[in-house]
Amino acid sequence: MKLKLEMMIQQILPSVRSFVAKELVFQYKLSQAEAAELLGITQPAISQYLNNVRGSNRLVENKAVLGILQNLTRCIYERKADETHITAELLRIYTIITGGKEDSAIGIEKNKSEQLAL
Repeated sequence: MKLKLEMMIQQILPSVRSFVAKELVFQYKLSQAEAAELLGITQPAISQYLNNVRGSNRLVENKAVLGILQNLTRCIYERKADETHITAELLRIYTIITGGKEDSAIGIEKNKSEQLAL
């Protein structure tokens, strides 16, 4: 059985980081090094997100998730997002993409062809 937290870490977090990295660099005009420092990751990781080596753009197809991601990025840029805030937003995204169903993570694990390519 795949745990909710496991799915979030393996599938959702890379996509969230990819979106936030791109927004910080392209919208907020930060350097890759500055974006990396804000996200607590390396500059090469930022480069991989920008070049679509890591993460996916699938999350932004959902308008509700897109709004959460934009708000989260702004909060990170303004240094207003702490670990609790970020975790809460990841849970909101998880709830939206799974339709709020507790067993959705299991269904995603069982049906690889339907699995989100995040």
